[in-house]
Amino acid sequence: MAGDGLSVAALGEADLIVFLVDGALLAEFDDDAAAALAKAKQMAEYRWLCRLRSLGRPLIPVLSKGDLLGERLASVKADLERRLATSLVAVSALEDPDVGLRLLPRLLD
Repeated sequence: MAGDGLSVAALGEADLIVFLVDGALLAEFDDDAAAALAKAKQMAEYRWLCRLRSLGRPLIPVLSKGDLLGERLASVKADLERRLATSLVAVSALEDPDVGLRLLPRLLD
């Protein structure tokens, strides 16, 4: 986001913000370095989400790459929803290329 010149203040004018949480960061890692990097990226995403919430604009958090979580998807999604105090829409473009249909009900809320 920073590279395209878009600021948090500019997002305050948005009618709707769709925030993607990268499911790849929530996958299990065999490598400690990869796990540490993923944890740091998770914290950065959480800080962004807090900033976006402070704008008071409609916000839809989306858990992307849900296919990478496999059987853990439901438990990871529930844990994130508890920690973020909001519901998430889980999507996987690999398994369902028309993710827009999954988002539509939340867009209409």
